[in-house]
Amino acid sequence: MNKLISIVLVTVIILSPITPGYIITFANNAPNYILIKDALGRTINITEKPLKIVSLAPSITEEIFYLGLQKYLVGVDNTSYSDPHFGIADYLKENKITPVGGYWWSTISVEKILSLKPDIIFADKGAHIKLLDFFNKYNITVVYLNAGASKSLQDMYEDLNILATIYGKEQLVTDFIKKVEKNIAAYRDKFEALKYKKILVVVGIYNGIWVAGKSTYIDDMLSRLGLENVADVIGWKSVNIEKIIDWSPQVILIASMGVTRDIVEKSGLYKTGAQIIFLDQNTTDALCRPGPLIIYLQSLLYKCLSSTNITETQSETNTLTNTTSTQTENTRNVTGDIGLITLITAIFFIIGVVTGYYISRTKKG
Repeated sequence: MNKLISIVLVTVIILSPITPGYIITFANNAPNYILIKDALGRTINITEKPLKIVSLAPSITEEIFYLGLQKYLVGVDNTSYSDPHFGIADYLKENKITPVGGYWWSTISVEKILSLKPDIIFADKGAHIKLLDFFNKYNITVVYLNAGASKSLQDMYEDLNILATIYGKEQLVTDFIKKVEKNIAAYRDKFEALKYKKILVVVGIYNGIWVAGKSTYIDDMLSRLGLENVADVIGWKSVNIEKIIDWSPQVILIASMGVTRDIVEKSGLYKTGAQIIFLDQNTTDALCRPGPLIIYLQSLLYKCLSSTNITETQSETNTLTNTTSTQTENTRNVTGDIGLITLITAIFFIIGVVTGYYISRTKKG
């Protein structure tokens, strides 16, 4: 009888359609195990809870911390190693977690990964696809997530669901999704009431102006908040200033710490007549990084866009933590300019009065 039940269960698993993020667990006489389908469509058997994790993307590392799985980390990418959010950087340094190289696949040290003998690697399907043959060669279990290649909020939810199911954290993800959807609903009317809603997000300026187009995580988030992404391209594209002028953005968000005001000036973006807002690191990460920072995005972005009398805005530079998050906005102080204008006006007024007096005396003389 037990044998028959096992055969039926296995048959159900084989015949059931499995979509990315869809996870089935079952047991027979063998130890429990999990069958998942990752973001590349690969079916993976996980025979036991992985106790040594290597994370190759900051968005994945943030998800691991949000779910309270950091005790399993043995290695992370370099960007994660300096991540200020959720106390990540401090924890990684204090616990001597190994940085295994840069975010892109070509800068990852496969030798360091091998030395760590991980039970599982969580990789970005966009940045690390070329490492798949290496992982297969050394029989390393790797699960590819959407991570930085996410095209929607749903992609990020799927990543969290895979992580949560492997480690029994499903309730945390359920609560997280409810919180995010509630925040979006609460802010949507606020965003739709804004005067300027036609947005362009610039993520870099080199060999053209790089923008977030359609079918990107950023585009999905702007749409969900009632804003219009004017970038009429698919994915991440480099475009010229003439095309951007044709799109007629009302607000241009500079979502890159490497783009200075001088670079923006030389790019011609000021010719568009749009408000130029330089996002700080917190807001940039929350907007561009598909992960749990989304819970802060609505308030951060609204503070940037709700002011219509500025050309440059910065949010508070304090880092986010896993317990509290208080962001303020530092806007340009024009008091000094007004005082200077007032002083100049007064000087010209006095000169006028004195000149008039002497002209009057001269005529009388």
